[in-house]
Amino acid sequence: MSGYEYTPWIWPSLGSAAFTAAVGLYVWRRRETPGALPLALVAFVASAWCLTNAAETAATDFASQRLWFIARDALGLPGAILALWFALVYAGFDRLMSRPLVTVLVGSVIVHAPLYLVGGGSVLWSRIWWGGNVRADLAPVGALFNVYGFGLFLLATVVLLVVFVRSPAHRMPVALILLGQIGLRAAYPLGALNLFHLPNVSLMVLAFDFAAAMYVIALFRFRMFDLVPIARGTIIERMPDAMLVLDLHDRVADLNRAAERLLDARRPDLLGRPVTAVLGHFPGLARLISASAPAEAEVALPSGAGNRWCQVGTSALADWHGAPIGRLVVLHDSTELKRAEEKLFEQERTVAVAVARERMARDLHDSVGQVLGYVSMQADAARKLLADGRATEAAGQLARLADIARDAHADVRGYIRDLHEPLSEQRPLFLDALRGELDGFARNYDVRIELTVHPALDAAALGPEEQTQLLRIVQEALSNARRHGDARQVWVGLEPQESMARLVIEDDGRGFDAAAVPPGNGRRHGMRFMRERVDELHGQLEVVSSPGHGTRLVVLVPLSAAGSTAAGPERTGGQVEAGTESR
Repeated sequence: MSGYEYTPWIWPSLGSAAFTAAVGLYVWRRRETPGALPLALVAFVASAWCLTNAAETAATDFASQRLWFIARDALGLPGAILALWFALVYAGFDRLMSRPLVTVLVGSVIVHAPLYLVGGGSVLWSRIWWGGNVRADLAPVGALFNVYGFGLFLLATVVLLVVFVRSPAHRMPVALILLGQIGLRAAYPLGALNLFHLPNVSLMVLAFDFAAAMYVIALFRFRMFDLVPIARGTIIERMPDAMLVLDLHDRVADLNRAAERLLDARRPDLLGRPVTAVLGHFPGLARLISASAPAEAEVALPSGAGNRWCQVGTSALADWHGAPIGRLVVLHDSTELKRAEEKLFEQERTVAVAVARERMARDLHDSVGQVLGYVSMQADAARKLLADGRATEAAGQLARLADIARDAHADVRGYIRDLHEPLSEQRPLFLDALRGELDGFARNYDVRIELTVHPALDAAALGPEEQTQLLRIVQEALSNARRHGDARQVWVGLEPQESMARLVIEDDGRGFDAAAVPPGNGRRHGMRFMRERVDELHGQLEVVSSPGHGTRLVVLVPLSAAGSTAAGPERTGGQVEAGTESR
């Protein structure tokens, strides 16, 4: 070909062109990931630069060499702009690529390119001459553009240095990129200013090879554009939990947007500062995070609208060698959960109070209320007897009324005692309360009581609700045995039966025929109360009695190691009243 001839010295440039183009194609396939597109374009520009250098080497006349020299020089400014674009995007500063900045960068290329056509490039170079290869002396305008391009290169280097310092996770790939960039930064001014010259081989070609090799290591060894780390970074930025990355000196190396919102500060104002200074308004949180060992705790953060609660977790970070490089702090805002728990607790307490009041109203109405109604009726009868002159009969009637009033007084005292000493999760002494109830009843009414508790039954297996209801059932059964059965001895047993607790209450009283009990009789009311309590526990109630043979009650309720009735199987509560002999 006229003006060109083969020379083996074109192969270093052609090899570099192929190498950088291959790197560019590999990165181009990942162009959707941040920073990949501008890096691929940088590689293609470098490949084109090597091709123009090969063409210049093969050219035999000065005009052709001068043409390829100008073409190669024209690629320098776009390459510097693309390198800056890559650095900003890869560092996460892509928001700095604003419209004014892009306009300035693109405008500089538009202004620079036509200057190569004005007077054969005389605006950029004072002369272009041959000195073993094509050389040029820069004119003031050309020197200005060279300084501008070199400044862009330096700015990109500064951005990468910031990433190197603040992001330990990216330190190795950024270090490799910086090594490649340093090679290019050193080779370009040495070649442009004719300060260093290798015969037949361009210094920039070697610099491109070195930079491409550094990128290859970063791409394949450290997965520079791997989709998974990119996805993780995106998730971290969007997640609601605040995250702080601390270096080995407990300085803030990075944080996500949730942390900015929680601390009410911007990322640039926090990066590089000691975590104790950043969390100066939250001393409790600062002390927890400053602890060297990994920790998890719940911390209150004071704010104008009241305390905010955070679940705090810290964990160590290590590099690919396993060496410690810092710590990760995760703060989960649990304020709403805390408020919901408090609201639920208040609702549960309100419901518990309402249920307790309802039960108390039921007990007072159906026991004391019935007794008082009976007393009123019998008092009217006694007054009538007195009016009829039947004083002896009236005295007997009044004596019975006095006994009934004393019983009612004892019941009221029992209700008052129960109100002052309720069973709860904070006082799970069911067996002690049961023994106290039985001892007091035996002492007040001269009744023998025997209590048998199976050693395998742990009272903790009964929740507060089961404990309360079983104690009330025992009280009601004892009251019925005294009032209606005239019992002199009572046997109480408590034992486990598979997944149930089995309570047996048996007395030697008069017994009764369930079918013959009048509807207004207190015994029937007592049985109804017990049945309702057992139903609330999803249990079973059996009442066995016959006249002259005492009464036997068997109560089955679900056991729950967690103290919850819901753990037991659902059963339909019921009552069986039989006229068979109990013993």
